[in-house]
Amino acid sequence: MSLSKKTRFEVFKRDGFQCQYCGKSSPNVVLEIDHIIPRVEGGEDNFENLATSCFDCNRGKGKNLLEDYKEGTDPTEQAVLLLEKERQLKEYNEVVKNVRERKNKDYEEILDYWDEVAGVSDYWVPRGSIRRALDHAPKEKILEAIDICSSGCQKWEDKSWGESFRSYFIGILKNITNNYGKGE
Repeated sequence: MSLSKKTRFEVFKRDGFQCQYCGKSSPNVVLEIDHIIPRVEGGEDNFENLATSCFDCNRGKGKNLLEDYKEGTDPTEQAVLLLEKERQLKEYNEVVKNVRERKNKDYEEILDYWDEVAGVSDYWVPRGSIRRALDHAPKEKILEAIDICSSGCQKWEDKSWGESFRSYFIGILKNITNNYGKGE
């Protein structure tokens, strides 16, 4: 029984579009799904028994040794590899596009919330720090940082409040960028 496209894609995503044996990644190589325990040995098609493998490593794991496999001897196989590489590149680019669109949407929501809560001029918005933090943590953590700043800073009548808010916020974003997801 062959794996569904959805299952293949979920395994690719889980493994970061990278061969789990040699470390090569899409779009530089054609990726396949490898059964860690081969089906002929009783391995199942479950998520835990599947791993992302490049074409060469997956073929090398079979009966033949990896060095015995010679790429490019069969033009039909080369065409199939090229088509598969093109398909994977298209899927990879779609994922990257979706992530970029989500980050841009999250970024705009954060800026709107900044305006609502901080009320300080556009000059005080640390745009680069916000974008970097979005690479490491979800939007909700950054919105929470704005809330922490608004409760931790006194709203003074002079401009020093905006600078204080901004500095405090940048410090929290640096902590998020350096530590989020590391158990700290």
